[in-house]
Order: sequence, then C-alpha cells, then structure tokens
Amino acid sequence: MESQTDGKNPEADASGSPPDQQTPKQITFNGWDFGGQNIYRHTHQLLFTAPSVYLAVWNPRRGPEQCCVDEWIKMVRQRAFDETRPDDRPRILVVATHGGPKERSAHIDEQLLRDEFGDLIAGFHHVDSQSGFGLDELKDAIAREAAAIPSVGRSVPKSWKNLIDALQKRSEKNPYITYKQFCDLPNDTKSRRNLPARTERSSTNWVT
Repeated sequence: MESQTDGKNPEADASGSPPDQQTPKQITFNGWDFGGQNIYRHTHQLLFTAPSVYLAVWNPRRGPEQCCVDEWIKMVRQRAFDETRPDDRPRILVVATHGGPKERSAHIDEQLLRDEFGDLIAGFHHVDSQSGFGLDELKDAIAREAAAIPSVGRSVPKSWKNLIDALQKRSEKNPYITYKQFCDLPNDTKSRRNLPARTERSSTNWVT
C-alpha cells in the first residue's frame, strides 16, 4: 500500500461480480485514487460524480478527525448528491486501514455519521493490505453497492456503447483526442441504429 497518494491516480482494471445475486453480472470499475493533501482538494471536487461508490479511507493511528473523514463525506455530499434523485446518490464506504488483531482499534462514531449523512453511508470496514484482513468483505461490499446503482446493467443504444468502447481503446495509447480525430472514428461507432446493448460499468472513488 502506498504511504501517500500524490494528486489523482486512476485505475481501471478491477472487475468482479456482485455476490448474492441470482444472475451475476460482470462489472468493470473505473477507480480514482484521490490524494488527501490540502493542495489537491479543490481540483478533486471537479471529479466528484454520482452515482458512484466512494471509499473514505482513514488511518486509525491518526484518527478520523485528523484524516478528515467527516470533511470528505461532506464534500462528496455537496458536490455529488441531488436530493431529488435519491436512487442516484453517492454510496460511501468508510474504510479504516492497518487492520488486524495486533493493530490499533478502528474507533469511529458510526452512528453519528449515519445520523448526519443517512443513506449516503453504505457501510464501515476495517482492512489490512499486508495480511489481507477484511479485503474480501470490502470487495463484496463494493460490488454489491455498484450492482445496486440503477444505471448499471441498463439498456443503451448499441451505437453509444460502440463509441464509448472505441474511445476507451484509443485512450489506452493516447489520452487526448481532437474533434477531427473524433469525427474520423469508424462510422459504425457513430451509427444511428438504436439496437440494445448493456452497460455494466461503474466508477469507484478512493478518498484517502
């Protein structure tokens, strides 16, 4: 585990199936690891979106106050929560690191956070990346929350999915595209055919 994160670290290779479902679906996660340093916080807010799954990660050795857990959750609520669309709310998992029997207890006032933020709080977890303690439960929780997002698994026009797939493949080699290059993409990606396709992509944000 990194001792700190500088800026924003995107990751897009994690995938999994949500547990406890009669028809499991494969979900691709696009993750953004936000560094907790004050200098980056103004730019982080530009990337807060909903519906997404957020991990508010804190270190029990420093405590939830010093790790600004409450402050981060407030920031997500202010930027990514629309009370008129509760189903599209951000889903926040509060995750304590450095877990295990010999480590410091992860004490945080769970009820206080639930009272203040309501359904935005999806759960609390204590993990340790070195021993693997609690990681399976956290992975299951992430998959479960992502699968519950209404837009995951919905039908979309096939042309739209083709275009997104083409842009994703292109971005692996070049993260930039001009308008002319966009227009030069294969015609089948921009076709007007409204054939059904499935979208099974979710975004996950790690706030540390």
